[in-house]
Order: sequence, then structure tokens, then C-alpha cells
Amino acid sequence: MRVHPLICSEALMPERTRRGLALGRADLLTNHTNDGWFDRSIATDLHAAQIRLRATELGVPLLRATLTGKSGVFRENGSFQLWGEPLSEGAYAVALQWRPIHTPARSAWLIPLLMSALLAGCVLLGWKALPGKP
Repeated sequence: MRVHPLICSEALMPERTRRGLALGRADLLTNHTNDGWFDRSIATDLHAAQIRLRATELGVPLLRATLTGKSGVFRENGSFQLWGEPLSEGAYAVALQWRPIHTPARSAWLIPLLMSALLAGCVLLGWKALPGKP
């Protein structure tokens, strides 16, 4: 099994996560963070809600381990579980059974392809807007 680790806020960056997953040919994402500085606010839940998107975008599970916050598992189908409370400690075990899903977001060509389509659309619309063109 190949694992791509994401340190704290790296999991909020979709392109960086996609590149790392592709480079390491990973089967699993992990997020290691210390949410203690969030204190007892809802920020640890908001951080978790944002990083869960990486699991569904890339079709692989993401395991989150925090030093003093909420740890959990985010599955590729969008479901997730969080354990613990802010400023708490604990140890958890979870069984993982999955098959990586190849989603379009895993492709390294996704952004260049979308940018090319946008450029082609702009050129086409600009050509039609020229004076004297039907």
C-alpha cells in the first residue's frame, strides 16, 4: 500500500494533493495536523469538512490524525467519521476496505484540458464578435 501524507493545511490544496498522489502512485491519503491552536472553536470541524473533498475528488480514503483535535476517516464515497473533541487525546482503530476509484480529478491533464477548452471558447466567441463576421 502506498500512502501520500499531507501535513495540516496541505490537504486544503487540491492541485498539490493531486500532484502528490500521482507522483507517489498512492492508494491512501493521510492528513497529520495539530488542531490545538483552534482551541474549542468549530474551526477543527470546518478544517475536516474542507479536507474531506480530497477523498471524493481523488477516489481514495483519507485518514486524519490530530494531536489534540478530532481525528477521523473520510471515505471516497463522501461519508466520514470524526472522533474526539477539541483539545482531547485518544487512540482509534478503523477497518478500511476499499478499491481506489479513478475520478477525472486524478488526471494530471485536468487543469490544462479545462484551460485549453476555455481558451478555445474565448477565441471562437472573439472571432464571431469581429465586425463584418456573420
